[in-house]
Amino acid sequence: MSQTITQPKSPQTKPNGNDAAPVPATQASPPLWLCDVTRQPVATDDCLACSRNGRPNACSFTPPILEALRASMKSDPALKAIHSLAAQQGVTVLRVSSLTGCTRQAWYRLTQGTPLETPSRHWARLRGVIFHKALESMAEKSVLAEQRFVVDLRAFGVDAWIAGMVDHYDPATGVLTDLKTMNAWKRLASYPDLPREHHIAQVWIYGWLLEKAGLGYPRAMAITYMTMGDIRTVPVPLPTPEGRQFVEARIVAKAKAIVEADPTLGPKGDPREDWQCRYCLYKAACPDRRKSEKKKEK
Repeated sequence: MSQTITQPKSPQTKPNGNDAAPVPATQASPPLWLCDVTRQPVATDDCLACSRNGRPNACSFTPPILEALRASMKSDPALKAIHSLAAQQGVTVLRVSSLTGCTRQAWYRLTQGTPLETPSRHWARLRGVIFHKALESMAEKSVLAEQRFVVDLRAFGVDAWIAGMVDHYDPATGVLTDLKTMNAWKRLASYPDLPREHHIAQVWIYGWLLEKAGLGYPRAMAITYMTMGDIRTVPVPLPTPEGRQFVEARIVAKAKAIVEADPTLGPKGDPREDWQCRYCLYKAACPDRRKSEKKKEK
């Protein structure tokens, strides 16, 4: 389901008035995804029936996996309640991921909803859910595992709440750990770019959430990267006091740009790396996608 919004839906045009490619269809029910073979919307029950009948179209998704996928896409009751309360108070709920990626992409997601994707595209997220649920169920009772925190930005002059799920925080040691699943074809030790910049930014926001919740700022941070056959935990540098002030200012500025954007033009896109555009579901309609992605379309 699309997120609660406080802005009208954006027209399907570029800021310069030229025709733009339409944004993909908004996620709806009963179709929850696109057929992995035809790439067309398919009713969930029809998809399951096809799978039970032997997957005549050479689809790799069996009924148990599709059922798990459907279950993982159900609205979280707690998050749904947060959105409902926010709507009553006239504020917008933003996810932590909206504050670390492209501003325009976050605005598209907020105003357009989530486009339909194939089960293959959903699989990586489902795999992450499986890892997180398993580790949450086995966590010690003394730690905070998969704990959601919500911070109100109205004190900063922005009608928004920031909602984020902290993977693992141990109040006794002050260690905050974020969990990341990856697709990797080699040992994680051979990746020199871990932890990645946008992952560090995300963990710093989680630290900010913990501090705002009255739990104090973490004394140490780490990210655990996981694949189906490997695991690697890397430390995350703590921001300096000035850095923490910068993180807070960045959160406020980013949230303000998203929720107060012109309902027709939207905020300017700011993708920092090609992959952000490559995997963006809204790139066909985005005037700010990186030049490398525009060249591929010619």
